[in-house]
Amino acid sequence: MLAFQTNTGASIRVHRSGFKSNLGGFGSRPTCKNQGRARCRHRRGERKCDHVKRELGFDDCLDHRDPNLAVKLKDACPKGIDVYFENVGGAVFDAVFPLLNVFARVPVCGLHYNDTEVRPPKWASSLMPATLIKRLTFRGFIVSDFAARHSDFLRDMSQWVREGKVKYKEFITEGLDSAPGAFMGLLKGANFGKQLVRVGPDRQ
Repeated sequence: MLAFQTNTGASIRVHRSGFKSNLGGFGSRPTCKNQGRARCRHRRGERKCDHVKRELGFDDCLDHRDPNLAVKLKDACPKGIDVYFENVGGAVFDAVFPLLNVFARVPVCGLHYNDTEVRPPKWASSLMPATLIKRLTFRGFIVSDFAARHSDFLRDMSQWVREGKVKYKEFITEGLDSAPGAFMGLLKGANFGKQLVRVGPDRQ
């Protein structure tokens, strides 16, 4: 949470790709929920969104491929967005940008994952004026910056998983030969959970 400090009641929006499936489970932890942090995130498909809300405890979940995304996001976040975890860019950033509140924070972890071609954001010309007027904070988020806290993460996350405070779901394909298809499926959202390829027997 060092990348974006939050306040009680803050509305957090997580834009998730297949590479960040652990973030949702973390954001739904009871301590986060009690502080207003588990507001809205995106996953593809009705079945996945149902899992996000029922099993992970998020207030809402939207499909980033929904043609009415901008309208539904505004309905899901009627008080605006205080923290937006930018991970994959594309149409979701276009929908999020006008909803950012004064003093909103945007940790940036990835770009253009959901675009078919590299293009400037819809609101590119408004980015700097909005940053000034709304006093927005954009900050790059690189995991290696927090390498010194890796042992703390392993300790805390292991405990949260054992206690059921963090839930996870795996989508496993068998054999190294399945890796190319698994990767392509990952990009299309075919996996339901963390995409893994089993290349040998599990260690006992």
